[in-house]
Amino acid sequence: MARIVAVSWSDFSVRYVLAASRGGKLSVEKAVTLPLTPGEPDDVLADAFANEKLSGVTTLISVERASVEISHFTLPPADDSELPELVANQAIRESLTASEDSPLDFVAMQAEPGQPREVTALALAPADFDRIKATCARAKLTPSRLLYRPYAAASLFHRTAATTEGCCLLVNIIDDEVDLSVVERGEVLFSRTTRLPAPVTAPEDYRKIFAEIPRSLLAFPENQPGSKSVTSVYVFGRAGDHQPLIDQIADELTLKVQTYDPFEAAGAVAADVGDEPGCFTALLGMLLDEAQQHRHAIDFLHPRKQPKPPNRKRTLIAGGGMLALVLLIAAYYVWDEVSTAKQENDGLRAQLNELEETLERAGEKERVAAAMGEWQSGEVVWLDELRDLSLKFPSNRDAVVLRMSMAASRGGGGTLTLRGVARHPTVIDQMERQVRDEFREVRVPRIQERRKENAYNWHFETSVLVSKRGRTQYGGQQDLGDNANVAAATDANSPEVADDAAASQQQPR
Repeated sequence: MARIVAVSWSDFSVRYVLAASRGGKLSVEKAVTLPLTPGEPDDVLADAFANEKLSGVTTLISVERASVEISHFTLPPADDSELPELVANQAIRESLTASEDSPLDFVAMQAEPGQPREVTALALAPADFDRIKATCARAKLTPSRLLYRPYAAASLFHRTAATTEGCCLLVNIIDDEVDLSVVERGEVLFSRTTRLPAPVTAPEDYRKIFAEIPRSLLAFPENQPGSKSVTSVYVFGRAGDHQPLIDQIADELTLKVQTYDPFEAAGAVAADVGDEPGCFTALLGMLLDEAQQHRHAIDFLHPRKQPKPPNRKRTLIAGGGMLALVLLIAAYYVWDEVSTAKQENDGLRAQLNELEETLERAGEKERVAAAMGEWQSGEVVWLDELRDLSLKFPSNRDAVVLRMSMAASRGGGGTLTLRGVARHPTVIDQMERQVRDEFREVRVPRIQERRKENAYNWHFETSVLVSKRGRTQYGGQQDLGDNANVAAATDANSPEVADDAAASQQQPR
């Protein structure tokens, strides 16, 4: 019998469910809610588990929406084994905050062979990842898995709800947060989380939650184009919980609405959970997934990875053993001949190793010399090129360069690639006209609008083909002034390009 504990915390409470698993069946031992004063939950967690025997217990930690950046994109036709590498590369390109150090996992919609793959990638912010690990360490907990809360709740609903309906909207109210997820046959098609100023206690709080439901239904088709439509709403909780919200949905929306008791669905007793059993939906989903299949939709500690190539070590060892046996039998009959051949082979092998080392050293020098020659053959004076580009580039009040790379071309000249943001497409057109001259050809293969709270809503990627020219053909020394975009653009702390993660604390996600 394996024991599992699922833990979550917010600004207002700490919750955990301790259960035992045997043969895929879950037996809940404890389901506890502990109030939390504003601040880190370290002391409350430590006190809660001080008397629990958690040695060897699988620990599941819930991750809320505020710590995760979600990206939706379409990939070319690919097998599941090819997706991890494709998703990692695309997610880093699409995101302004995710990096190679960000824990990243994804879910991919099923598709027919040869069809594009719809993917939802989730990246956990490194700072939040370190914070979660530090909180668990101070509470003497060793996380076995880091799981995404909305997907865990949807998994429990899929496993236990006796419904044959199409798309359903799941509403999960947890303290001051509300998870809104559209699911169909176990797949999460759309998910967002909205935060209230305080935990839900009054009828006006339910009116605020109700206002977010039509917004979610309107946003859903934009993320999942097609004929799918939501037909029913499930509010997590016991019968009678969140009744003002249920009544308003029934009165004002043409949708079926009902409650979903997670403890009743999972066959568990909810004696000590207080007045809000719906807050435990994600924790029960995490426990049931771990008990039945040891696999979860999203796990930031064990993300999907490229499969390792087959291990042929045993086959090679067996073949080597047989070869050694044959050589020993042959050596028994022709000892002298084999001994002489061995000595000759050892001498030749030593000579071969020396020649290979000499060749490798010569090859390294040749590669360095070739690289230097290729760089010099371009005849592009990059410092002068950057100075001229900065003088012709729009003001940093209109455009900012986020990423820049330079490369020499084999036939001379070079290529300069810029990725950045601008206030308006006309700024990008202005940049093209100002930069283009007899020595530069400007291309803008991609322009995309992304609405943010800051003024830089237009993202662009520009390639500048630079022709060869002499030093005397560059402009004179000039003060760069406000146009020093290229040198300052990569400052991650620039207020114009700062991520709006802080604003997500007060707005729907």
